[in-house]
Amino acid sequence: MATEVNNQATVNYTYSGSTETLSETSNVSTVNVLASSALSILKYSSNNSFVPGGTITYYIEIENQGSQYFSGVRINDDLGGTPRYLTYINNSATLYINGQVLQAQVASTNPLVFTLSPLPAGGRMVLSYMVNVSSTIPASVNTITNTAEGIGYTFNSQVTDYSTYEISRTSGADVIITKTASEDTVSLGQIYSYTITMANTGTATANVSSVTDELPTNFNVASVQLKIGNGPNLNLDSTDYTIGQNNQFTLPSSTGPAITIPPANSTGNGTTIVTINGYLSE
Repeated sequence: MATEVNNQATVNYTYSGSTETLSETSNVSTVNVLASSALSILKYSSNNSFVPGGTITYYIEIENQGSQYFSGVRINDDLGGTPRYLTYINNSATLYINGQVLQAQVASTNPLVFTLSPLPAGGRMVLSYMVNVSSTIPASVNTITNTAEGIGYTFNSQVTDYSTYEISRTSGADVIITKTASEDTVSLGQIYSYTITMANTGTATANVSSVTDELPTNFNVASVQLKIGNGPNLNLDSTDYTIGQNNQFTLPSSTGPAITIPPANSTGNGTTIVTINGYLSE
């Protein structure tokens, strides 16, 4: 890192007809002196927030601000500390240096360690990589603080720098929907079910305006159940949903129940489940 060196000049003088000595001081002259070894790293992300099960892209700007050549640079990432809620995504690391895009060398993934290219004095490179956020991260964890350590190696020593970046959990609701069938193979007339699971990975309750499912054209609905969070499994009336054109199932009907998806927290699992039971006819 550069150090400022400042100095001024002073002139003392007299002039004819006066015995008074006058003095004048110059402006301050500043010179920046590079330290023999100085490393600077800055970590940031293209993500403004995170969701459980999502991905985060991190960037680390690495600069040699000294006057000595770095024979190599090492980056250690704590993956969010302990416990670790982040996992490195294999082959996602890229190094941008001297106008080139290179595959970054990963020495270890747990802990996450990168061994990077040499860096001359005044040189700069940018490391980017992606991590997965644990899908089971507790609802009480609202921020992930991630710290990177940079180490620059000279011919006879090493220098370090640190940078920390914090990402907050997504505010509001964020819903993921999945659908499964209870059987892989069925016969005509055999009762089986479709299960629609809606998971809220956000922090606020989601209010559902409608759930639609275009069922097979020869599927006959026998019964429908609704389970919101940790609540009871409710048997719905046929008036609570509609079956429209192309056998499209819609819940709720105009008179059907209000449907919400609670956020996952200590009092709920953050899911709402719709189960459609029925059978296929000819």
